[in-house]
Amino acid sequence: MLTQSEIEDTGLDDVRVAAFALGPHTLLVEDNGLLGINSPALSRGTFAVSCYRSINADTNFVVYRDGEVVADHSEEGSAEPSTPEVRAAMAAMGSDDPLETAFDDGLELLCRTAGVRPTVADVTGTARWVIIPALW
Repeated sequence: MLTQSEIEDTGLDDVRVAAFALGPHTLLVEDNGLLGINSPALSRGTFAVSCYRSINADTNFVVYRDGEVVADHSEEGSAEPSTPEVRAAMAAMGSDDPLETAFDDGLELLCRTAGVRPTVADVTGTARWVIIPALW
């Protein structure tokens, strides 16, 4: 486990990822989020949802199942909800455009699609950290 000072001493381009337990699920939070939307391998044997919005407001919302992209609602992706989980989340939110919803309410769309309801206590408690050295 890393201390806060060890985390703060990482390079600017290094990626810091925190893992929070949510019952049988895991919430990964990346300081920049870009690796998560490009890592379908994280979903091997399971279901995963990734949401990212850059400082320039570029928005990505991607759903994976067993290592494969099953829905890509990013700038270059589909505007049609293509999985039952995304359709159910959109219906519950009263929305019909996943990219717009990801832009406006990405965290809620992610949680509803993934079927998780994290509490403040879930994400302010102890987390496991990993630092991934810059790949560029």
